[in-house]
Amino acid sequence: FLFLIVVEGLNGLFKKASRLNTFTGYEVGRNQQVDVLRYADDTIILAKAKKSNIWAIKSILRLFELASGLKITFLKSQLLGFHVDTLWLQTMAMFLHCRIGSLPFTYLGLPISANPRRLDTWQPVIEKIQKRLSSWKPDSLSFSGRITLLKSVLHSIPIYFLSFFKAPRGINSQLESLFKSFLWGGDADHKKIHWVAWDDVCREKNKGGLGIRDLIAFNLALLGKWK
Repeated sequence: FLFLIVVEGLNGLFKKASRLNTFTGYEVGRNQQVDVLRYADDTIILAKAKKSNIWAIKSILRLFELASGLKITFLKSQLLGFHVDTLWLQTMAMFLHCRIGSLPFTYLGLPISANPRRLDTWQPVIEKIQKRLSSWKPDSLSFSGRITLLKSVLHSIPIYFLSFFKAPRGINSQLESLFKSFLWGGDADHKKIHWVAWDDVCREKNKGGLGIRDLIAFNLALLGKWK
């Protein structure tokens, strides 16, 4: 099958075309099809890899332009195929005047089709936290101030990834190392003594801890919400 990432938003034209059997979406179950996924101004069109679907996509997008007065940005759109002949995919991309995409790609901030067990998949999260830490000077903050920033800012950065992927042990170790160093006033150039074990720091306040989240337990809790 194949899907096209379109930057401009669409209305229910594809739904109507699907009901009229002029467009066939991707079957995900018995009598269940997915054809259009939308968020804000991004649209993903999923379809079976056949020429009639390409014609339908081209016609519907052109009709949308004429009816709305908006312009589809084909140069920013991508056509991706799964188990599709490369030459056929190139021909269809030329017909649609769009680029051929490759996996993995980023959609809504998440790497689609990336392996969450690979450390490089999590590199953007690590870099974002490091960038945020580089703008702060731990020595100029009080201990309570560092705790507040750790809970309100640093812990919120990886939440989006942790909500969809189970973090490898190595990533949890890297994140905890950054959090520990910041909590005890250290930075990339200066290490400070960690006066309390991290397991004790992650305990609830009424149990003698600081109420800082345990990343492994937090990750499992977020994933468990999907059930």
